[in-house]
This record gives sequence, structure tokens and C-alpha cells, in this order.
Amino acid sequence: MMALRRKGVAVVADRFPQIAVANLKIDGPGLANVTYRNAFVRFLAGREKALYAYMISYRPDLVIRLNVDLETAFARKPDHRYESLALKIANVPKLEYQGAPILDLDSRLPLADVIAQAKAGVSRSLSWPHDALGDR
Repeated sequence: MMALRRKGVAVVADRFPQIAVANLKIDGPGLANVTYRNAFVRFLAGREKALYAYMISYRPDLVIRLNVDLETAFARKPDHRYESLALKIANVPKLEYQGAPILDLDSRLPLADVIAQAKAGVSRSLSWPHDALGDR
């Protein structure tokens, strides 16, 4: 990914790894936030946490955050526990993106409006004069 970025290719991802909020499955490590007795699993957990720390050392040019209210989230994911969704939604503002600009979008708006706002944000981001490698 970084080799492509150095060549000027725009990299778009639908997730950004995070380690800011422990013990939540919000794009973060699955092993590193639990204490294990098994030495091998502890080793794997440490490697996983180090990998996430490395990944987040790169600052994205833009984060598009789709904010969703609890009722909408539950309607879209009825197989999830209501309390679990509420906790995830409450913790989204705590996620860190290395100081990257964040474009907050409201999921309650019509889809066409959300898409138009996202496209406009990406266009602005791609036109900013910035050093593609100076974000680290």
C-alpha cells in the first residue's frame, strides 16, 4: 500500500485500524486486549498489537466517518445486541486518526446527499497541496 502511495496512487480503505479504545471490536486488534496464560498466544497478541501500532503510525489524508444513530444501527444490524451497538456508537468519537482531517457524515440524510458530501470531501482532499510522505 505504501509503495503505491509513494508513486502517487490514491489509496482508499473502508477501515482504519485503531488501538485507542480497548476491548471493543471497532477495527482494532482481537488478541492484544486480553490477558492470556499461554505464552504462544501472548506472543501472537504482542505481534498483533505491534502491527496495529505500525499501521496507525501513518496519518491518513482524510477520514470519512459515517455517524449513525442507535435506532438506525439496530435496524440495519438486528442480530447485534442493542447495548453493544450503543457502546460502539458512543466510542466512535474516541477513535484516533493521527490528527487526520475528519469528514463527519450523517447517516440519517438521504443516500444521495451522503454520497455527494463524501465525493466533495475526497475531491478537496486530493486537491490539497501536501507532502504524500510527510504524514509519518
